[in-house]
Amino acid sequence: MSDFLIGIDIGTTGVKVAMFATDGQLVASAYHTHDTTYPAPDHVEQRPQDWVDGTLAGLRDVMRNSGVDAARVAGVSFSGQMMGQVPISASGELLVDSIPIWADQRAKPQAARFLNDFGGHETYYDITFQGHPVHMTSAFRMMWFAEHQPDLFAKAAKWLHAKEFVLFRLTGALATDPTDQCLGGAFDLRAGRHSAAVLDCAGLESGLFPEMIESTEIAGQITAQIGEATGLRAGTPVAVGAGDGPCAAAGSAALAEGDAYFYLGSALWGGTIETKPFGDFESRMICYRHLVPELYHSQYVSFTGAIGQQWIVENAYSELSGGEAFDTALAEASKLNEDEMLPVFLPFLRPGGAPHQHSNASGVFHGLRIEHNRAHLYKAVVMGIAQSLQVLYDDVTRVTGRQIDALTIVGGGARNPMMMQAIASGLGIPVQLLSNQESNCLAAALCAGLGVGIWPDAMAAKDSGIFHRHASFQPDPAKRDELAAAQAKFKASMQLAKQLWSLE
Repeated sequence: MSDFLIGIDIGTTGVKVAMFATDGQLVASAYHTHDTTYPAPDHVEQRPQDWVDGTLAGLRDVMRNSGVDAARVAGVSFSGQMMGQVPISASGELLVDSIPIWADQRAKPQAARFLNDFGGHETYYDITFQGHPVHMTSAFRMMWFAEHQPDLFAKAAKWLHAKEFVLFRLTGALATDPTDQCLGGAFDLRAGRHSAAVLDCAGLESGLFPEMIESTEIAGQITAQIGEATGLRAGTPVAVGAGDGPCAAAGSAALAEGDAYFYLGSALWGGTIETKPFGDFESRMICYRHLVPELYHSQYVSFTGAIGQQWIVENAYSELSGGEAFDTALAEASKLNEDEMLPVFLPFLRPGGAPHQHSNASGVFHGLRIEHNRAHLYKAVVMGIAQSLQVLYDDVTRVTGRQIDALTIVGGGARNPMMMQAIASGLGIPVQLLSNQESNCLAAALCAGLGVGIWPDAMAAKDSGIFHRHASFQPDPAKRDELAAAQAKFKASMQLAKQLWSLE
């Protein structure tokens, strides 16, 4: 009797739940959105209970729609948005209804004070390898809570990341893993544990975090109450899982040294897999643990990915909805003459992150003309996202010295053929896609399968054929010079925009 695995991806815009057969075939999936609120300048929040509600609804949908007997579900695990902090009391009570998520910027004063006391950003980077804006990591928002809500901070027995809070609610178990702790802001990457020096300077203690186990280890079991609410069998093993960055890498089959991939979802990130911590402070390369022990992932992150495409479609094609709006936008843009001049679009709708590392960054259209209509703007956005990815790719290959012969791209943005072709032709290498884009859920299912012993290790899982490639975009040599000129214009526009951002 074959087994099935369930992966749960707690993302920025919603919760995706997917069931896979052990050959990697997608059996059923469900998606439930949740809201993000902006209650004050620099404050970006979500309700942890919404993650739980979306997970429970998704599990119910998947169990019902798959028709799979609950006894045949071998395990469950998670991918989760990173850099979060959910405070719970000693009795497990959620201490605040709405919490800051990764995009929240409120802890700038706390981070600046920490870096001054600690000896500067480079000293901190040498321990943590974190090229993100420091104030966006969990530890410094914990400092914010200690300063602005001291009563709440005093009651907090544990601080959890998104996936760990949902794990706790499904199993009653408290656990974390190295991948999420890497972006928690206080992790010594070489030592593989929290840094006593960072914690001491931040006024935090290691006991505030759950026990750390490997991403693929079983942390607990589905409770009877959750089993009744979802259709899962009580006692189903649940592995702790990993952060969404490492899951995107594993879900794209990047499981060995030198493998490369890019994830194009709400945000954009990508890089290479390494066997030791590898970073570059000057370019703020980020490095963290892979979900496979003894592997690391060196990458760059842009906070605006395919959400830029969503933004232009929702605003320029608002008379349409859902897939019809995206299909219409793509169809209109595809009808434009190849020689029509497009505006340059800098897709930095969220501040911070690569490739500019500017805390005041914003989106920019450069070169708008009276003849431009919504189709031109949509195509400019698509090209801008592709050009932003190329800047990150160029930095990855320059800093790591790796030659990449083909690039796997995963995430919702990979469904746009115009964007994929632009990337392939701009980079001059083939772009490969997987047969389904549920890469994070697949990686979470991989964690569960490794935890229950379906495969002895990740490479055995890969060799068994769980990753299915279905499309490849080949570079068009005839476009090379045109795209190179457009890329140079994009980079020049970004340098000009930096001057404007610095005036704000």
